[in-house]
Amino acid sequence: MATTSVNIMKTLYNFLSQDVIDLAHQEVEKFKTKEVWKVSLNFWEKDLVKGAVIGSVSQAFASPHLADIIAGTIAPFVPQYKDLMVQHYLWHPLSGINMHYDGGWLFGATIYLTPEWDITWGGLFVYEDRNGLQIKFPTYNSININDDSTRHMVTMVSPLAPHPRHALQIWGIK
Repeated sequence: MATTSVNIMKTLYNFLSQDVIDLAHQEVEKFKTKEVWKVSLNFWEKDLVKGAVIGSVSQAFASPHLADIIAGTIAPFVPQYKDLMVQHYLWHPLSGINMHYDGGWLFGATIYLTPEWDITWGGLFVYEDRNGLQIKFPTYNSININDDSTRHMVTMVSPLAPHPRHALQIWGIK
């Protein structure tokens, strides 16, 4: 368990080894034919998608093996937590999430795993800090770590995006 504190928003680059990235991609390919996916429009609170989002995000829990690797990798950069939840998120065309807080979690973190992503495809991470709204491009193999008091959103993924935006979503449980 880590003991450092989270800044309001922290971004780290070249976060995972290629072996771990390959493992994550292999899991998604294996999961594509399994009944392990949840669909965001079925269970996200309506305020997270109303009025601006019509597509869905597919979510599946990472394997215990991958979750353990992520826990060991992220530990030096997050506050001490009771447990960790790691999920694959596939952001499909027309998916996104409205501005919100991650209330109830100690922290949230996103690792971007799509090797090629064009800014015109949307799926940008927007957050609010002391200087106003900030935008982060979903840079391959980077991680954004935020505490539960940072308002943030993901802009809608273009209907012309050639593939989903793959990310690992990590939640620190208090």
